[in-house]
Amino acid sequence: MTLRKMMMSVWILALLTSSFALAQESLSLSDAIRIGLENNYSIHISKNDTKISENNVSLGNAGMLPRIDANAAIGNTIANVDQELASGQSNVRTGATSSTRSAGVALTWTLFDGFKMFTSYDKLKEIQRVGDIAYRNTVETTLSRIITQYYDVIAEKNTLDALRETVDVSQKRLDISKSRTELGADSRQKLLQATIDFNEDRAAFLRQKVTLERSKITLNQLLARNSDKEFEPSDSLALKPKFSLEDLRQKALAGNTLLQLAIGSKNIAEYDAKLLNSGWYPSLSLASGLNYSKSQSQFGAVSASTSLGFTYGLTASINLFEGGNLRRQSENARLLILSNEENIALVKQQVESDVSRTYRQYNATIELMQLETENMALTKQNVEISLQRYSFGNMTEFEFRQTQKSMTDAENRTIKSLYDAKIAETELLRLSGGLVNQ
Repeated sequence: MTLRKMMMSVWILALLTSSFALAQESLSLSDAIRIGLENNYSIHISKNDTKISENNVSLGNAGMLPRIDANAAIGNTIANVDQELASGQSNVRTGATSSTRSAGVALTWTLFDGFKMFTSYDKLKEIQRVGDIAYRNTVETTLSRIITQYYDVIAEKNTLDALRETVDVSQKRLDISKSRTELGADSRQKLLQATIDFNEDRAAFLRQKVTLERSKITLNQLLARNSDKEFEPSDSLALKPKFSLEDLRQKALAGNTLLQLAIGSKNIAEYDAKLLNSGWYPSLSLASGLNYSKSQSQFGAVSASTSLGFTYGLTASINLFEGGNLRRQSENARLLILSNEENIALVKQQVESDVSRTYRQYNATIELMQLETENMALTKQNVEISLQRYSFGNMTEFEFRQTQKSMTDAENRTIKSLYDAKIAETELLRLSGGLVNQ
């Protein structure tokens, strides 16, 4: 190949590579989170549920406000009449008509119901608060999945880069083997083995490309966008400053959404018990109305009449006996409160255990990552030295391949330990209620 053709090939390759890079979106973690929160269907559904709970918090829904109804009616009658009056006279008509007109406004208002309306209002506010916590829990779960998958894409990309480096080393080895074979310093068998190992590394590289594409498709799916959309992650697997176990425990007990949901369920059960207790009190209601009516008739003793009147009254009632159902329901409500208290203790214990277990895993993966990072640097140095020794024929094929494999394994272990540390870090933030704030 002439120099001109070689330069032309390099220029075309660079142009294609730059065009492909420009076509790809640079996706940061914050952008992925923003897109996920905007598009995720579960979050949309949970947000609608929150709005419904918010709409339900009203004085009218709690039964504190009166009810006012308006009504109007009109009626007409056509009849043949044959009447014998008490005076002895008779009234005979054919097609006699009569009409009525009426209208009214009625008000009903519960003035006292054993404090039920006040308890209902407090319960509605608590349901709204629990709905907000449930929405936060949905957001946390979605964020955790997006962050975990984003880090998985980075880890798979780093693995691909490591395998690309392995292919480069195999290419150098193959070039050395070709040169030595041409000079007669090595046998053709060594060249064949170098070619086999090079093809094996290329195959591993191609398989990893497929794995990376699958990971990207999964992230696009979580972001509720086109699964084939190309992007490149712009963030890295850099760790945050180390956590304090005691600080994480305190934050988890105060902000863990599952624990807060358990507490909210207990509060709602207590309001339900209060609502049942209101059944032991008397109730008092007010009824009032303004009515107007007008009638005309061609038969009967009264030919026309008009009335306009105001009505009002109070109704008091008290439950004397209802088959013991109220007492049974109150006892069941008390037991439900006890069950919710037990559930709070159970969730609290689970949260503390999860924090402690994840924290230990977090520390262990950080120590392992530091060790593997140091080991990876040593294996890379060893590969450089081995390439020089191999070029002089001072190293066997098997020895070089083992050295190369040690470098690849060290890189993979380093990537995995760093990925595991980031996942543990994300889980600690979720357990302590800090994922949304982050």
